[in-house]
Amino acid sequence: MALLIKRIQASTLVESLIAMVVVVISFGIATTVYINVLSSGEEVQKLKSMAILQKIAVEVKQDHLFLDDDLKEGEFVIEKKIVSYNGQKYLFHLKLKAFSKNSKQLAEYNELITTE
Repeated sequence: MALLIKRIQASTLVESLIAMVVVVISFGIATTVYINVLSSGEEVQKLKSMAILQKIAVEVKQDHLFLDDDLKEGEFVIEKKIVSYNGQKYLFHLKLKAFSKNSKQLAEYNELITTE
């Protein structure tokens, strides 16, 4: 019975609230840092460059822009080449390559195009 009378020390409500605020702020900072690290990675650049290559391929087919060219799209340099496929008159091979500012190849897109 003597053990039940002993008082247990506990935190006050203010101390508990301060601890929870510190934990929430820490998680918020950690999440922000994590998102910044993910968005600055090479994989994000590769995905962006592949989306740009697909957009250019659609424009080439719609506007019949069948000439070799080097394009500047945002932070990428795009190399566009169109080559006759196996000597066929109406069949061409579209080759698109995306390079970063430091000339590192990020993505490549290949497609066969028919013309009329």
